[in-house]
Amino acid sequence: FPRREILRLCEELDQFLRQRTTRSRAVPTHTQALVALRFYASGTFQNVLGDTVGLTQVSVSRIIRDVTQILSDRARIEIKMPTSDSGYPLEPFLMTPFGNPSTPAEVRYNRSHTKIRVVVEQTFGILKSRFRCLHRSGRSPQYDPAKIVIASILLHNYCVMRRVPLPHDMVDNDGEIDNPAVGVAKAGTGQA
Repeated sequence: FPRREILRLCEELDQFLRQRTTRSRAVPTHTQALVALRFYASGTFQNVLGDTVGLTQVSVSRIIRDVTQILSDRARIEIKMPTSDSGYPLEPFLMTPFGNPSTPAEVRYNRSHTKIRVVVEQTFGILKSRFRCLHRSGRSPQYDPAKIVIASILLHNYCVMRRVPLPHDMVDNDGEIDNPAVGVAKAGTGQA
């Protein structure tokens, strides 16, 4: 995030994160926001994050949990995710493909649904590159994975709305997105 977007995010989060305490050492909102953003961006261990800003692992854990909860709650209001695959039941808020399309309209619907799913899968690749906490690193998540994903999607949408560029490692020399979800075979990285 550029500095101005971090400041804007801090302003939005301040009413939720400001510590009301009689102690003189409450962690300021901007520190909490930066710690959480650093976690999302890197997936770094809590004690490493704490060491960089002078906080304990327990404080970092609480901060990431609290910021994630706030962002997750906001995302549930701001984001609608209506498209899924056939592994999910059809719901009023969830569009799934027909199991055995029997009419030309159902075939067209499934074809359109597949195109949308490709975009969704590409977005997952972008999210995992932008927010390394979502990338598999052999560690089990220390937080509710669904809330981390939802908070990351909200932050990604903020980036898109505010034209924050993609991370450098995702854009090749031609300006095209080097998306691991699409170019695995081309890249030959063994991620398949």
